[in-house]
Amino acid sequence: MAEVLRVDRSRDVALLRLEDIPEDLEIVTLPLRTDWPDVGEDVYALGAPKDYRILQDTVTKGIVSAHRRDMRFEGVRQNFIQADVEIHKGSDGGALIDKNGNIVAMAVGSKTAPEDIAMGLNYFIPIEEVLEALDIRIGSKARD
Repeated sequence: MAEVLRVDRSRDVALLRLEDIPEDLEIVTLPLRTDWPDVGEDVYALGAPKDYRILQDTVTKGIVSAHRRDMRFEGVRQNFIQADVEIHKGSDGGALIDKNGNIVAMAVGSKTAPEDIAMGLNYFIPIEEVLEALDIRIGSKARD
């Protein structure tokens, strides 16, 4: 169970506090990088598609394919990092990290063709905007 501390419905993000940490859950804190990765930069998506117990710790690799500013996605206009790194249903909310292990964004969704066939158009909210939306302040720097 978790307590909901803050919510931004337009970005579909929330800040949660775990009430009890399961014994089998290892929590690793990663540094944050608030500048956008360059187009063409390697990125990695961390997630747990479909069933987190079976497919937990899934990592996929791709590149940043575009910066989408003020783009409408699922009815909301906002900024996105577009990448061809694969994300699947259930991985929304997962981290997008750079080659140094810094979190740069959070997965929010992908464009699919009929029958849920991935098209390589996956969208991520820049981590700086997630922090801003949830009124979270950070004090340390990302790894180089």
